[in-house]
Amino acid sequence: MPRTQTVLSATALLAVAHAAPAQSLFDLSVIAVQDRAVQGMPGATWETLRTPMIDGFGDVAFSSEVRETGFPFDAVFKTDGALLMPVVADDDPAPGVLFAQFDIDRDTPTLASDGRLVLLATLVNSPVSGVDTTNDFVFYEWENGAFTLRFRESQFILNSYKAPANRTPPVRGTPSPGVFAFSGTFDLFGDPNGASRSGVWKYEDNVLTPVALIDDPGIDLIFPGGDWQSFNESAINDSGVMTFGANAGSQNQNVYRWTDGSFETIARSFDSAPDFPGFQFARFLTTDINNQGDVVFTTQFKFFNGGFANFIGIFRGGNGPVENIAVESQPAPGFPAGSVYSELYSYNFDPVPAQNDRGDVLFDAAVGVPGSGMLNGGYFLHRDGVATPIARFRDPLPHGDEISSFNNDPILLDNGDVVFIINASLYAYRDATGQLESVLLAGDTIDLSADTDPAELVMIDRLLSVDIEQNPRTVSARGSFVAHMELTNGDEVIVRGRLINRGCPADIDFDGDVDLGDFGVFGAEFGRTDCAPTTNPCGADLDGDGDVDLGDFGLFGSLFGGACP
Repeated sequence: MPRTQTVLSATALLAVAHAAPAQSLFDLSVIAVQDRAVQGMPGATWETLRTPMIDGFGDVAFSSEVRETGFPFDAVFKTDGALLMPVVADDDPAPGVLFAQFDIDRDTPTLASDGRLVLLATLVNSPVSGVDTTNDFVFYEWENGAFTLRFRESQFILNSYKAPANRTPPVRGTPSPGVFAFSGTFDLFGDPNGASRSGVWKYEDNVLTPVALIDDPGIDLIFPGGDWQSFNESAINDSGVMTFGANAGSQNQNVYRWTDGSFETIARSFDSAPDFPGFQFARFLTTDINNQGDVVFTTQFKFFNGGFANFIGIFRGGNGPVENIAVESQPAPGFPAGSVYSELYSYNFDPVPAQNDRGDVLFDAAVGVPGSGMLNGGYFLHRDGVATPIARFRDPLPHGDEISSFNNDPILLDNGDVVFIINASLYAYRDATGQLESVLLAGDTIDLSADTDPAELVMIDRLLSVDIEQNPRTVSARGSFVAHMELTNGDEVIVRGRLINRGCPADIDFDGDVDLGDFGVFGAEFGRTDCAPTTNPCGADLDGDGDVDLGDFGLFGSLFGGACP
């Protein structure tokens, strides 16, 4: 029987003990524990766990190596509420391709906020087929329990793809937008010469549309007459509006915004760089777009006399004049006089600055004083023309430590909050207070016994990755997260939880205190008995026991009127 028909239970809870005085326990849902049994698969155990993702409903997807009766294989899993289901595994039949089977290998799926699972996988020959499909690369969407084949390598040589963020709150059962941006080569069927065209493409509703193709005439070039020669990776928003950088020769480079066949130039090489006197744009490196149509791009520069300058800058355009976000060699705010951005992207693993739908831009930079070497560095949040450092090396942390390392790409949420892994622990920067809050710390002790005796206490060694639910249903939902972490016994685990302020759990509206605003939310939820940490969260379930009762009221009353640490 195909493994995709098996349903697994994932309702065990972790009790987490930590040092915060205001709350000693909160609940996390266990998704997988390395070397433990995979429920519903007799004889199977979790082996290598890979980076998990979470969608707008709090459901989680990840790939893993699983060992069954001594033989390892790879599989992709996804939760549906409290249930964990294998989606596809090695040797499962490949839908839509005769005589072919999946070879999952290490391909990590992409999980859209609306629950669509996008899988890039390799096909291998079915043992009885006699048909050569070896290493045929395929692109599938998985939704509502079924696969849809979108492309095969024989049709499309995929260099990169990007799904929109889908920040619009999702509704279960509604059709997904199914919109993706592609960069790659597509075989033009029916062309008498068997031509293939490379470029930027948009996929929507089973239709692949060429946006810009190599050897086509460039648009709005500073030196007319050039043909497009190459493109940067494209980006797309929820409305299907795209952005990308295009090269039509060394003197012709543009950043475009594309809407249903219409091109708009955001920036061109030889344009003067705003608020950077004496410099022009030379080469564009990355682009991104939000749901408001703001385009953030990174660029290198040239002097007005024609020589190239060894600086990188971040700019934004699309809804007004192009705006200077940050440029190497310019002053760095929040540091001693004379400090400048000495290097952008010093700590970030992804060189594309993050932006949200209200126009905030998050970026990282090393900071130094010219002639004196690096002084410090960290992450900055740019809003309304001003960049503010929100996490810097050697800044104090809530529990007595100081920042010594950034361990992943932080996640910028639409409300201005930012989620980090700092010093191998999970922290949330709250925009309302301007403070970092600890969520899950290296050194916390977790109980893997799922409320059975005796307790099995294991300490967290380090957080490996985190992903955040981008569409909390209400403020009191507090936002679910999925974390991949390593324990001090060497095992890895994947868990779900909520982004609470562990030092101030009664701050339900995240404004830095416990006041009448929080009491209003508490009163509206009092009496609920259907609370679940991730699938149906209650902001007022302060003790995490599944309801909002007098126990929660006592904890709320003890914190009412106070400011949060």
